Amino acid sequence: MTSETSDRLGAAAGYEYLVRRARRLIRRSGRGSYDRAVNAIVPGGRRLRGTMAGRHTAAALVGVVAVAVAAIAVAALLNRQRYVLLLPMATWRARAILVVVAPGLLGLAWWLLARTRRSAIAAASATVLAQAVACVGGYWLLAWSALIEEIPNEGPETIAVSPAGDFELVRTVYRDGLGEGSYEVVRVRSRDGAASRESAAAVVRCRTSYYESPEMVTWHVVTARDVVFVDETTIDTSHTDRLVRFDPDTLRVDGAVQLPVCPTERQRPTTGG
Repeated sequence: MTSETSDRLGAAAGYEYLVRRARRLIRRSGRGSYDRAVNAIVPGGRRLRGTMAGRHTAAALVGVVAVAVAAIAVAALLNRQRYVLLLPMATWRARAILVVVAPGLLGLAWWLLARTRRSAIAAASATVLAQAVACVGGYWLLAWSALIEEIPNEGPETIAVSPAGDFELVRTVYRDGLGEGSYEVVRVRSRDGAASRESAAAVVRCRTSYYESPEMVTWHVVTARDVVFVDETTIDTSHTDRLVRFDPDTLRVDGAVQLPVCPTERQRPTTGG
């Protein structure tokens, strides 16, 4: 073997050594970046993944999602009865929140159950993709909610109670889905604790007609003087001289009043005026 051949073999061996060393450094750097990212998202997550505690945490996350799905499904099925406790969950807005949150929780549970680093990376990648799709879907569900649902801006506020205390009138202010205005709705509620229900139809519906001048802000509301219980199932709307009745079992309203403007005017000085 000549010296030139020996030099070439030595150079080749040195090159292979450098390549192996570089690959090892790259793997270590990638593992460190992955570990740092995991610990930033889930403190102590790398130590938790694949352990008994991690499996318990994953089960709890799946349970939270299952309970939320069940609650929203029950609320949708019972929405015709309009149970007060279920009303917030029987909306498209609640469904949008579930669509956005559920993929992240389920993806985290999947990641906690992963036993190898490769399966953990696959779980994280799939979760990021699913979360991106869910955010887009949630955005459109929220937009749909703004178009078709009444969005509370203030209230509900109890403004009258029936003589026997079994029913009450609640006032809620809603903002228009497409416009900048708002309107008020007065509905009947039963007073049965957790089983309390609310009427689908309004006793009174009117616009607040909010407007602002350089000196004064003026708007219109419904007050306790505008709706008064005559008896347990009859309501006097004083500004219209009309009686509104409702069924105590179904809360179906007969003779609902719609006004172009709410009856009582309120004013306050313009800020800085």
